[in-house]
Amino acid sequence: MKNWIKVILAALLLLFLSSLICLHVLVNLKGKDLLIASLSKALKRQVKIASLTTSFPANVHIRDLKVEGLFSVNEVYLYGGMLNIFRKNLRFPLVKLIHPEVDINLRSNIEKPALPAPAAAEANTARANAEIAVSPQAPATQPAPHKIAVPKFSV
Repeated sequence: MKNWIKVILAALLLLFLSSLICLHVLVNLKGKDLLIASLSKALKRQVKIASLTTSFPANVHIRDLKVEGLFSVNEVYLYGGMLNIFRKNLRFPLVKLIHPEVDINLRSNIEKPALPAPAAAEANTARANAEIAVSPQAPATQPAPHKIAVPKFSV
């Protein structure tokens, strides 16, 4: 009786280890394409990854992750535990980012809704426009749009 229990436990352990090995092989072969597809769908932007590899038990190493117009990271380390593999929603309790860069684009030319001007202000504006058009000394230039330049930065 005791021999059967040992045989069953050894078979279950062998099945568990072989499933982990198959999972690592699958993630190393198809993980990069799956991650690119899911991030592109979620962020609605083009995503590029140089490589994705796994290590025992549930660690993932991603190199050169770039999301167009949002951020880029040279290396991402995702550390998970053995039991996190078998959850419905995969969780990584420790995430390490090496040399992340965030792109910040401030849009200064956002159109704001026009407010209706009072009648007296419209008359003054029309008179001022007529004076500018008639006056030869007044240059016919418009003010330059407001621009803010924010360089890339690293965290």
